[in-house]
Amino acid sequence: MLKRFILKEYGSWTVVFLSFLAGMSEAGWVFEWISIPLFLGVMIFVNSKLSLVGWIKRGEKNSFLPFMIQIFISIILLVVVFGKNILGLLPLAMVPLSYALLLYRYGEHHLSTELVGFGVLCLPTTLVLYKATGALNIETYLGVWLFFAASVFKVRVHLRKQPLYRWIMGIYCLLVVALYPLLEFPLIASLPLIDNLLFSILLYNVRLKITGWIELFKGIAFLVLLSL
Repeated sequence: MLKRFILKEYGSWTVVFLSFLAGMSEAGWVFEWISIPLFLGVMIFVNSKLSLVGWIKRGEKNSFLPFMIQIFISIILLVVVFGKNILGLLPLAMVPLSYALLLYRYGEHHLSTELVGFGVLCLPTTLVLYKATGALNIETYLGVWLFFAASVFKVRVHLRKQPLYRWIMGIYCLLVVALYPLLEFPLIASLPLIDNLLFSILLYNVRLKITGWIELFKGIAFLVLLSL
């Protein structure tokens, strides 16, 4: 019964996990017991996407209650972690709210919905840093978001192979390199995006499953370079 409410998007879980570790890295790898309910709260919040899609896009009325229960549990866990300081996280609520609106308006696989969806998956970075520093580190959050969102364009190039998306991905990667210094984000962390540039130029032939593994190793490389 519960299995139908468990999100089976392994790529999404990978981004959530790596984003959490990115926050830990920027916070100096200080691990406290409070990190456990924080991580659980994030995981439950992201898992609620499945019920949200069923409720908003498929009209499944029985998905509304599971969605609200998961949101309630995740909020309770965040209150346990942040206490009265949770009000400082209100500006971040714009990201999941924007995702819900885009999901309702355009659907799950629209370009804008997917890009903002990656913004939701990267929220753990900011939450970890907020717990460690008491401040919203938007620059680091944007740096992590920009890196992982590049996979949206790579998958589109892989599936459609249209010159337009190849140009967009190339320009996007160059934009990331240009923005990182402005965000005071480590430029060396953008090195794995060389793969995106090469793919947009060469269109080397690999299966989509292999592309998923490549993105995983790129994410790990990103985390290592960020730690350096």
